Amino acid sequence: MHFGSIQKNTNHILDGNDGGFYESLDRGKSWRFHHNLPLGQFYHINVDNEIPIM
Repeated sequence: MHFGSIQKNTNHILDGNDGGFYESLDRGKSWRFHHNLPLGQFYHINVDNEIPIM
C-alpha cells in the first residue's frame, strides 16, 4: 500500500497501491476500482551534478 485513508466515524476507506486506486464505502466489504484516473509511479530516478545544457 502506498496510500491509505480510513475516515473517522464513517465507512469510507481509500487505498492506493501498485494496482491502482480503490475505494470502499462499507468498511472494506466491497471495493470500487477507479480506472479513469491517469496515475503512474517512478521506480528509479537518476540525478547528477553536471551543468545543464540550455
